[in-house]
Amino acid sequence: MEELRFWTTHLNSIKVRDCFLIDKRQRFVYSHANATGCGSVVPLMKNISVKDFGNHLNARFKISYRRKLAAIEFSLESYALVLEGSLVN
Repeated sequence: MEELRFWTTHLNSIKVRDCFLIDKRQRFVYSHANATGCGSVVPLMKNISVKDFGNHLNARFKISYRRKLAAIEFSLESYALVLEGSLVN
């Protein structure tokens, strides 16, 4: 109760910043993964990045959500210079 009283009393005096204000360039990155590889694209760019997982998938890529995470990681690494300073969706 003491904590709640403190915040009720002091909340208005604290300087806050709206976390939903977006002042950065917004970029969308689309990625896809399947059993053999992954790919990604940033709209309005001419480049498409692709990666082959290889013929012998290791255990990490046999689970679909791990392939999807690998595709997202690959996408962000591929477009790191383009995405720098952007809000990525």
